[in-house]
Amino acid sequence: MNNIYQRQQEDHFVRMLAAARQFYAEEKRWNLIWTVVSLIVAVLGTGAIALHRQFNAIVVLAAMVVAVLEIRVLPLIQKKREKAARIQEAYDHELLELTDDATIPEPPSPEIINAAAQRYLNHAPEKDIRGTRLWYPKIVQGKPLSVARFVCQKENLWWDGVLRNTYAYSIWAAVGVIAVLLIAAGLYFQWSLPLFLTGPFLLFFPVLAAGWRNGQSHRRAAARLEELNAIADDFLQAAKKGELDEVTL
Repeated sequence: MNNIYQRQQEDHFVRMLAAARQFYAEEKRWNLIWTVVSLIVAVLGTGAIALHRQFNAIVVLAAMVVAVLEIRVLPLIQKKREKAARIQEAYDHELLELTDDATIPEPPSPEIINAAAQRYLNHAPEKDIRGTRLWYPKIVQGKPLSVARFVCQKENLWWDGVLRNTYAYSIWAAVGVIAVLLIAAGLYFQWSLPLFLTGPFLLFFPVLAAGWRNGQSHRRAAARLEELNAIADDFLQAAKKGELDEVTL
């Protein structure tokens, strides 16, 4: 049998999960800030062109600045997601008592984890903090450790897949709405195609590229998670039928 349900409530594991959630939240927050800044530049630039076409050169320059900054800013934001993933992998590796030969990236230092965990615990609602203590369901109790691992990983796969799909489709929907509004503005103000391509579209392009890239990334990850979930199901079904022994599981 296993003691995953009880051990996950220990302060050590609570702080690891809290730190991972904090880094994920920070990544989303900075992504949102960057998107809003890019949109503000796009909207203000479009408005400037609509008022007077002499602003076109300034708008083009602003678009180039945004594009260059995106190359520098987005990788820094994505590092927060990488930290969160490494902490979560270390959390599962230790809590689920996975074998020592499992290769996982080195997690951030204890000091970084504790600092992030404290930021999370200081502001998160009580129900979210409670979730860090009871991440895995009570159903894992009473099961052999080899089976409980699959149950826990299925929980991770399902939850992560739902979040990623929701995030991807939300990004695409937002980008699509903005693109339609931009085209409508071009038709209303009767912009020529060269003006549209070198002004409003050039401003909007960094947002479009980032939105499409992020959405694609999350959708591909969600598809892979669905495949892994199906594989985990196959293993669990085989285990129920007694087709797999403890060592194989």
